[in-house]
Amino acid sequence: MTGRAAEATAAVCIAGILRLGVAVSESGCPPAPVQIAQHEATLYAPVMPQFDTAHPLAWLWGSSLGFALTHSLLASNGCKCLAYAAGLSLRHYRLAFTISAILLTAVWLGFVRMLPDTPLYRLHGAWLVPALALQALGAWVVWQSMCAFDMRIFMGLKPFPPGGEPFVERGIYRHLRHPMYTGVLLILFAMPAQSVNSLHLYAAVALYFVLGSRLEERRLVADHPEYADYRRRVPAFWPRLGGHHE
Repeated sequence: MTGRAAEATAAVCIAGILRLGVAVSESGCPPAPVQIAQHEATLYAPVMPQFDTAHPLAWLWGSSLGFALTHSLLASNGCKCLAYAAGLSLRHYRLAFTISAILLTAVWLGFVRMLPDTPLYRLHGAWLVPALALQALGAWVVWQSMCAFDMRIFMGLKPFPPGGEPFVERGIYRHLRHPMYTGVLLILFAMPAQSVNSLHLYAAVALYFVLGSRLEERRLVADHPEYADYRRRVPAFWPRLGGHHE
């Protein structure tokens, strides 16, 4: 489906976000603040330098805003026109966009990883079951999203079909307009271990998914008028249980 470039890129970039969550999980949640400080220093100091600041959340949200604005700018029609004027084909623009998005995500997450953080909780025993079940559901939704179209085309690794990007409605996209975002959010918020920074990071990702999807859909309606009817019929992130969607 056209306009899924952002979602295809999200599937690649999400590995970095998940790695951040795994790092929190590996660190555990020692019971005392002194133990936390000693544990964190021992675990991370040799690997990742710390960005010393008294306002880590301000830096986290500020860097998230910078990432969102840059990523949206690279995906804008204006940037596409500049790329085409420079002689890039649709395939090469998409490949350049994918590479730049991955690098941008790596820089952003690397910076967030350097910020002072405080573990919140780590699930154990029976509490792990619902969390892992939600993550498994999220992984299934992401996989179904990826199976609905050729990821190689949308990442610029394979030539586009004649006529450019077609509008198609199949697979899980018959039930959700942005299922990949839904799956990713299920995986992130169901992480068995969370810290202050991880929850704020995931909230920033969720906000960007919501706002970014609105901008994406404006382009879709402009390029494919039939998308307006699709948007009326199909909910965005969560299955419709009855009645009309938003």
